[in-house]
Amino acid sequence: MGKKLFYKIAAVVIGLVFIGAGVSENRHISRLKRFGSQAAVIPPESYTDHNHNGSHTYTAEISFKTSGGDIVKLNHSMPEAALESMKASHPVTVYYDPKDPSDFVFAQDSSDWWMPLLGAGFIVAAVFI
Repeated sequence: MGKKLFYKIAAVVIGLVFIGAGVSENRHISRLKRFGSQAAVIPPESYTDHNHNGSHTYTAEISFKTSGGDIVKLNHSMPEAALESMKASHPVTVYYDPKDPSDFVFAQDSSDWWMPLLGAGFIVAAVFI
């Protein structure tokens, strides 16, 4: 097998992995928002801003009360829109899996299509290698 064929196969495999991971993440967010239970987030006392080359990721201990009355507390990342709502004293909602409340997404979470698009880019690049 030549190097050229190896690179084509590698690009296609990488592309398929990115497409699969992106679609899976988007389906997970949609499923929880559609079928999950809602809860109001108890605003955290503090958060951490992980700034890497101008890209910000925010994490905090996220707490909410399930419909069964259990309190869920987890260190979790949160979207900037949720953080801004909390700073403005607006309620923030999470959607969680009633069978596993540690599996939740914020109402402000959105489906990102950059991973599937990047995967498609790898596959297109494989054609031109």
